[in-house]
Amino acid sequence: MKVIQSKKSFAVVVVVLALAAGGVVTYKLTSSKASGSIAKTPVSTTAAPAGLIGATAPTTSGELWVLVNKTTAANVQLMNTTSARPLAVYPVSNAATSIASNGSTLLAVAQATARTGAVSFYDSSNFKPAGTVALPGPATEVVAGPIPQTFYALVSVNGVDSVDVLNASTHRISLSDPLPASTDSMAVSPDGSTLYALQGNGTVSFINLANGKVTQSFGTSNGARQLAISPDGTKLFELKGSLSDDNVGVLNIATEAQLYVLPAPANCVQVTVDPSGSLLYDFVGTPQYGNIQVFNASK
Repeated sequence: MKVIQSKKSFAVVVVVLALAAGGVVTYKLTSSKASGSIAKTPVSTTAAPAGLIGATAPTTSGELWVLVNKTTAANVQLMNTTSARPLAVYPVSNAATSIASNGSTLLAVAQATARTGAVSFYDSSNFKPAGTVALPGPATEVVAGPIPQTFYALVSVNGVDSVDVLNASTHRISLSDPLPASTDSMAVSPDGSTLYALQGNGTVSFINLANGKVTQSFGTSNGARQLAISPDGTKLFELKGSLSDDNVGVLNIATEAQLYVLPAPANCVQVTVDPSGSLLYDFVGTPQYGNIQVFNASK
């Protein structure tokens, strides 16, 4: 059972020295219960397809893509957050697990079966296929980075997690770095140098993408499930809790501290931030219903 944070403020800091890849890495593990919780009502709520399991960040015009998978039939839908009706619907593999956009030209859809995985690319203007990269194992998440043709896939092979850096032009894996065990989600810094890996116990690890080494880590709380990053790279948004009682911790990357906690609806499956960094998008999905709730991202 996942642990839900209390609203009382408490923190314990432990510094551990560990050998990693031939060097000494300092891990500052901060265990903290949620502080600064903010009671907010959504700026807006828009109906979304039942079976929603993932989404992209919105564009400046308010359009975004959602991934719907009801096991027997999966599709990708182009949505406008001011309208409950999809602008377009396209079928995808029933193995689809995650979707990402480079914000302009490309969409990436991750796929996972029991032993295999892949990421398929599509032209975001017409959803025509733009190539597929086969992966060594199931891909549970795909995220975009600052370079338009580069995407990052979270892959697990026999319980060993890694991030595979994908080139959408050559349809090849350009780099593969190991990840800490039980990594559930990740985000990439705006300059493309650092990957933030979120583990289920709430630890966020900083990984140098050039050499694959963990440079530092800090702890947040148990029940961490998904991670998003602000456009300016200063904050992480951590979806945590159980599906029936969620919240979003806003983390300052520089100080490794939780700034405040934002609400998240029950059955929230993912959070993203708009291009301005001022709005938090909470995506809600069950086999019976879905919706998109938007909150102010600031305190």
